[in-house]
Amino acid sequence: MPCGSSIFTAAFIPRITGNLVDKVACCVLVALILPKLPARIHAMSGTPFFRGKGE
Repeated sequence: MPCGSSIFTAAFIPRITGNLVDKVACCVLVALILPKLPARIHAMSGTPFFRGKGE
């Protein structure tokens, strides 16, 4: 009679849920930090994603 969890349940599922929480937290932090960066840093990026609203 087997006891415990399968390899999939024991190793894979916790890693996926941990990674999902980690990635969402990182994206939220970046979304909160990017608008607060100085305008000169936004201008240095050269991409339209980081330019000011008036451009």
